[in-house]
Amino acid sequence: MLARILNLGILDATVFFLKRIRKHHNAVILIYHRIFADDNNLLFKNETVHRNIGGFEKDIRYFKKRYEIISLDKLVEHLQKREPFKAPSIVITFDDGFMDNHRLAFPVLRKYKVTACIFVVTGLIGSNHVTWTEELSHNIMISKLIKLKLPSLLGGEEISLMRKEEKRKSNIKIAEMLKKLPDEQRVRCLEEIMSRLRENEQSLSSDLSSMLAWKEICEMAKDGVTFGAHTHTHPILSKLDEDKAKEEIRLSKEIIEQQVGKPVYHFAFPNGRNEDFTDALRLYCKEIGFRSVLTAEYGNTKLESNPFSLNRVGIDPDFPCRVMDIARLLFLK
Repeated sequence: MLARILNLGILDATVFFLKRIRKHHNAVILIYHRIFADDNNLLFKNETVHRNIGGFEKDIRYFKKRYEIISLDKLVEHLQKREPFKAPSIVITFDDGFMDNHRLAFPVLRKYKVTACIFVVTGLIGSNHVTWTEELSHNIMISKLIKLKLPSLLGGEEISLMRKEEKRKSNIKIAEMLKKLPDEQRVRCLEEIMSRLRENEQSLSSDLSSMLAWKEICEMAKDGVTFGAHTHTHPILSKLDEDKAKEEIRLSKEIIEQQVGKPVYHFAFPNGRNEDFTDALRLYCKEIGFRSVLTAEYGNTKLESNPFSLNRVGIDPDFPCRVMDIARLLFLK
């Protein structure tokens, strides 16, 4: 513990020194999804997907004190104008648009006077449905099945759901396998999984946490939070026919603009890996008025970065490792 405190002290001194001597800096875009207060009914994946509210506030407090937290609009403006970042800068983003972004994260953002960009799935706004990955996670969590067989996905393999840790690992494994399938096949396979999980159950979805509603979105938008598009139904776009993928992008943009009354300039594609998107779709985003496309690929933002392929950084569970990693990215040439 003492060594960690000393290391953080050395890091802070180094950051202070580098901020003063360097004229040009990098930026880092952080990515969050859900913020929770109690994980008893949660199949935890990682800090990027499920972040405890205490940890989230610790992140914001630490980064606000040492760096400049800027809006995504400002970051993109720097890139468009080829204007160097005059301070090491951080952008806060959330994907999907869960209600806990308003209930838990928003008060923290206001407390520290920090802005963020939330990428919402428009087809889920105001509903009791969630992204298919969270629906899968929830249903595995509360299912009373002890073992699960999925011949169409896993062949003859049988997955144990007896203990919570087994459910957690099974949830991650199944979700990753589903993401590799063409979208129509993924939908059919997911329906089969849900049917198996619902055996001897009347309903497994009644306790799903809801997504943001337009009321909360408009409230946050008036208080400085930016909203970006994240498709209409959250498919992996490279697994769709190109015309359908474009419709997902265009529709999400138009709906947010109609409801919020502001232009939508930023898009983040679901799952966020390079193979989940295409150059043709990046060009389409530019054509219909987006100014940036965000990935979930690891990396920082430099002056020469492509606004239509911006990297983001997930959150490491170990705090000293996390802040050292961010500092390295911010000051890396």
